[in-house]
Amino acid sequence: MASATRRGDDGAVTTRDAAAARRCAAWRRARAPGWARTYASGTYPPHEVIPFPSLSPTMTRGGIASWKKAEGDRVATGDILAEVQTDKAVMEMESMEEGYLAKILVPSGDADDIPVGKAVCVMCENEEDVAAFKDYVAEETAE
Repeated sequence: MASATRRGDDGAVTTRDAAAARRCAAWRRARAPGWARTYASGTYPPHEVIPFPSLSPTMTRGGIASWKKAEGDRVATGDILAEVQTDKAVMEMESMEEGYLAKILVPSGDADDIPVGKAVCVMCENEEDVAAFKDYVAEETAE
């Protein structure tokens, strides 16, 4: 049986099976809908814009050290999308959704000053929709 270990707010370490971890992750996503925002328009197929994550309570900025998935790659829940550089360490950014990485909006090594919440990539459900995002620019990154 696969297990997941987590440190709680009180500092206690808990271990639970992988199925329970997935259920808890789904519950956290339901409570925090700001992690990814789902869009659909006449211009683009349904997609989710993935923001730069806060990987610690004090993190406000960071960078993409490297992308572990390329545009067009299939992504499963829990797959590592990228390595994120914080002020203290390099950490993994896991996918909370499954689908296809349609567009990388922030290249690796491009900046160590990405604010938490800035759009870094786009995911879509269907492989055939990936090409539609070739020239996609997120609203908050358009200047």
